[in-house]
Amino acid sequence: MVFVALILFILSLVLLIYSITLLMGKDGTLFSLFTEKENELKKSHKLAIYITTIVLLISSLVWFLNII
Repeated sequence: MVFVALILFILSLVLLIYSITLLMGKDGTLFSLFTEKENELKKSHKLAIYITTIVLLISSLVWFLNII
């Protein structure tokens, strides 16, 4: 169980980096790596991705700390 919680935590950190870069817009250096579909997302969709990622990060962190 610890291994699964650790993998979920690492995955949520990667998704957090992705969503922050997506929210930064064209100022981010990784922005050019996104597809056109990702570049054309509305701000509300980008914010929904960010909030979902934060919830996933917090829940995986709580689960990981409860196991330890």
